[in-house]
Amino acid sequence: MATEQPKETPHNYPSHLEDFEVVMLKKGVSELTAGEDDFLRVPVQADQPIAALMKDEVQNHKTHRPLFAARPGVMTDPEIMARRRTMEGPPVDRSRL
Repeated sequence: MATEQPKETPHNYPSHLEDFEVVMLKKGVSELTAGEDDFLRVPVQADQPIAALMKDEVQNHKTHRPLFAARPGVMTDPEIMARRRTMEGPPVDRSRL
């Protein structure tokens, strides 16, 4: 009985790479209290978002940790909340009014 050989992907098989920006947050900073300057975006090319998070350019950062792989120019929820906090200013302590 012959054993089946595993199918190999041909060397000329097209690979579809997309552009992503990996949103990274400074280590030690919470997503809920981060400012706009605590975020960093690293442009990478990958075939899917999870592969973008595993790229060497992302994993070699010592000061930031990866959060999401997003499309270029598309803001994520933590970035939107940080921008809102920057525009609104510090929270008002209503107990002192």
